[in-house]
Amino acid sequence: MSFVPDTVISILPLFEIKEGTDHAKLLDYLNKFYELVATEEGCVNYSFGISDDKKQAVCRESYKKAADLATHISIVNEHLAKKEEYGLKMKSIMVYADAANMPEMREILKDYSDVCTFFTQHADGLRQNFS
Repeated sequence: MSFVPDTVISILPLFEIKEGTDHAKLLDYLNKFYELVATEEGCVNYSFGISDDKKQAVCRESYKKAADLATHISIVNEHLAKKEEYGLKMKSIMVYADAANMPEMREILKDYSDVCTFFTQHADGLRQNFS
């Protein structure tokens, strides 16, 4: 097993699921994101999780570089804007990037800055070399 410096950027948007939400409709809404994201070359991983008490949802997503996140947002933004119709309220976004990508991440996410917490990676980190 070999490791390389970790330059992958990640975000973890956290959503509150409103009481009384139709979970079948919510799952259909989330599934549409997978369809939209499936063609993104810069996406490393993308998945939703729902808390055991069904009160929160999180999206775990990573990209090769900050510009790939910008592309992602342009693809999903119209669908994301419908979130409240499906019982979701964005609570926070944890943003994780290396120092080289962080300035661009801050710019890309400026419209969400009120809910973002930015974490700059310490040193180079490690990522398994899958190639």
